[in-house]
This record gives sequence, C-alpha cells and structure tokens, in this order.
Amino acid sequence: MRNLHILIIIAGLLTFIFSCDRATDTNGDLEEPVISKTIGANGDAISIINNDGDEIELIIPADAITDSTNITLTALNELNNDIFADNLSFGIRLEPAGLMLNEPATLNINFANDLSDTTSATLFNLIDNSTAFPLGNRKVTMKSISGDIYHFSPYGGANPSGGEASQQADGIDGSGAGPYDWQTTFAAIDALIWYGNLLIRLGNEVEGQKYLDRARDILEAAAQKFLDQPTPDEPCGWYLDIALKYAEKVNLMVGGEMNAKFSDLLVDLADKCLGRGQIEYDHQLSMSSTGYTEEWTLTGFVDWYFTVLTYPYGDVSGSGTIVLSRNGTGGECTFSCTASINVEVSGTLEADNDALLWINFELEENWPELIYTWVCPDGSFNVTQSALGQQTVSLRLLLQEGWTESRPVTVTPVSGTQTYILHITRLP
Repeated sequence: MRNLHILIIIAGLLTFIFSCDRATDTNGDLEEPVISKTIGANGDAISIINNDGDEIELIIPADAITDSTNITLTALNELNNDIFADNLSFGIRLEPAGLMLNEPATLNINFANDLSDTTSATLFNLIDNSTAFPLGNRKVTMKSISGDIYHFSPYGGANPSGGEASQQADGIDGSGAGPYDWQTTFAAIDALIWYGNLLIRLGNEVEGQKYLDRARDILEAAAQKFLDQPTPDEPCGWYLDIALKYAEKVNLMVGGEMNAKFSDLLVDLADKCLGRGQIEYDHQLSMSSTGYTEEWTLTGFVDWYFTVLTYPYGDVSGSGTIVLSRNGTGGECTFSCTASINVEVSGTLEADNDALLWINFELEENWPELIYTWVCPDGSFNVTQSALGQQTVSLRLLLQEGWTESRPVTVTPVSGTQTYILHITRLP
C-alpha cells in the first residue's frame, strides 16, 4: 500500500512539472481553433479560446482598418520557433497576413492558469523562426498579458531570459522600413525598449541603456527620413496621420531640434487640415413661358478650410468646380447646355454670443460663355450666350455637418430653390 502512495505522489509531481513547462509541451493533433469576423472602420473585438483554455482577444480600434476586412484568428497548437526556452503560449496567427493597421490594435491573452512570474512576461511578434519583437504598451497581471500590435502575423507569449533578450536586441537595427512605414519602425523601437528595460530590471543597466539609446537613434533616423520627403499636394489624410504619430513619439523620446522640426511641420499642416470641408451646391430651378420651358441644375462641391492659428476668428479660403446643366423646349425644338463654373471661396469664422461658430462665406462664381445646342425638326445648331462674368454669393452657415440654407426663387418666370449644404471633414 505504501508503494502505491509513492507512485501516486510521483505521478502527481510529474503531472505538475510537465503542466508548468509549456515550452516542451504541444497540443499534438488537436484541431486548431479558428474564428473569423468582418471588421470595418468603426473597429471591433474578436476572441478565441485555445486548446489550453486561454482566451486570446484582439481589440481593433476605430480607423485602424480603412475598408471592411475579414479578420481570422487561429489559435496555434505549436509556434515554430527556437527563440525562448520558456514559452507561455503556443501563439496566435492573425490574418490576412501582413495587414498594416492605421492605428495600433491590442492583443490580449487571459490565461487559464495564473502566471508564476510576471517579471519578464511578454507577448511578442514572431518575425521569423529566430527573431522576436516584444510588444509595446505591455500590461501584465498574474492572469493576463497584453500589448500593442501594428500589423498581422504570428504572435506568442514568453518569459525571455536576460541572455535571450541581449541576443535578440543585438539583431535589431531598424533598417529596411520606408519613410512612411511607421508600423515597422515603431515595432522595432518597442522591442528595443522592452528588451532594454528588462535588462535594467535584471540589473544589467549598461547593456539595457545601450538598447534604449539605439531605439532613440532608430526613431530619429526614421523621423528624419519622413521629414526629407516632399509634402504631398493633399496632405490631410494619411500623411497628416503619420506626421502626428512621429511627432508624438519624437516628443517623448527625442525632443530638441527634431521636436522643433515636427512642430513647424504640424503648424504648416494645421491651416489646411484641422478645419476643412465642402459646400455642396444643389440648385433646382425651372422657367416657363408661352411655348418655352426650361429645367436647370447647378450641382457640385467646393472645398473650404479655415486658419486655426487665429481660431475662433480665422480666415476662410478654398475653391472648387460646380456643374451647370440646362435642358428645355422651345416650340418644336429641344435644347441643352452643360458648363463648368469655377468657384473661389473666402470668408471668416466667428463665434456668436451663444458661443456657436459660424462661417461667413463669399463665393465668387466665375461663369464662362454658355453654348446651347438646339435640335429642331429641320436640323440642329448652336447658340452662344456671353459669359456672365463673376457672380458673388454671400452665405452664413453654422459650423455643423449638414447645415443647410435654402433660398426660394420666385421671380417670374423662374421658380425653384437654391440650396447650399455645409459638409465638415475635420475640426480642431
């Protein structure tokens, strides 16, 4: 009976040892759990339970993905790498592979069993079978660990040793990323910062500081590469987003002259990008007299933006093109005319006594010569109408998306409505 008790104790110890050493264990031939979900620009979350009972969650914020994309999570039974001796998870594969995110997403693992030590616990991006980048913005408890990701690929969890950290950090130089590939640059920087801080926690301050300094150098070089590129004609989308990301990182890690360069760039972009939108023309008019009818529309969008440096009393400017279309009948004939009208925008932004913001627009329409094509039973011919020249329209619109001003036209023989709609792309 005593021998039976000893065997039971030994079996229990073996079970405990092998259950804790997950780096040497696999889930064998168990089917790998897979889940898919379509996620769009509004962001969403998707999660899966792996064969160890760990919950793996991916949280994608708004604007991280431009177009609706089918996201797939596969909870791996085995993460093929020889990097770390102490792995916490067999990992997760995110697809579509290589998808770059406009904003960092959060990857989180809630473990079925408590972690024994959180000193070096991290999630990492498996670059290849011999290279791992720990994730930035690490948050760890005895039950969970999370970090930021910038693109889709395989990820895992581990407890790197000091030697493993040094070996991995030595291979990170930050080269190869293009001037706009901030995701690759930031991933390398995050990895170096994590390895450097781990070594400092383990008492190796000199080596740890070396990697922190390298992270700073990589950021400064990448930021300068971005600044060396010409500013695009339309800088207010992706270019502005990247500039803001670099500016924030540079302010935290570099400062000095580099920080001043980004401050100057953002000032230059502010006027064009932080208060902008469009005025939509939607004029519908008709004319009618004995033997003659005509329908005409004036439609299109005119861009505007205001200067934020003097906000809330800023200058407004912009331009655009609207399209005139006129169709009608006269006697037994029909006629049509189509023309483009250039519009120059000026005005001011101001606040009223209730702190509501209004834009006082002056729209200068430059009307061209109009050519009408007449089609009659005995043939067709063109009639030219002299250019009307500059026509000025004054508008006062509340700075609110969709704010509309409609002006009824009741001058005989003309009737209809002139409609102006304010659209807002960005506000400070």
